[in-house]
Amino acid sequence: MPELSPAKLLRVYLNGNERTASGKPLHVAIVDKCRELQIAGATVLPAQEGFGGGPEIHRARMLSHDRPLVVQIVDVPENIDRLIPAVEALLGTGMLAVSDVRQLRVHK
Repeated sequence: MPELSPAKLLRVYLNGNERTASGKPLHVAIVDKCRELQIAGATVLPAQEGFGGGPEIHRARMLSHDRPLVVQIVDVPENIDRLIPAVEALLGTGMLAVSDVRQLRVHK
């Protein structure tokens, strides 16, 4: 069996309608920053419902951009550590969660 290597999982929780100061969707800016910093990969996941940072509940609706999103990023600890300040600089409102994980890269 291939060996599992230590890694970190960074989850960024945000509202789908949030934008950067330049007007770019925040989740797009985070993915772009990951590419710029040569992070292994990032995935943006829509959520059905969520709340945080305020009393309102955000729900995925057909015609609404007010949906909760999660950006998940897995890479070696050093890369996640240098990514975190860059993501914090982009966030207006949001939350970061970091977990220790073990990764296995599958190549066929």
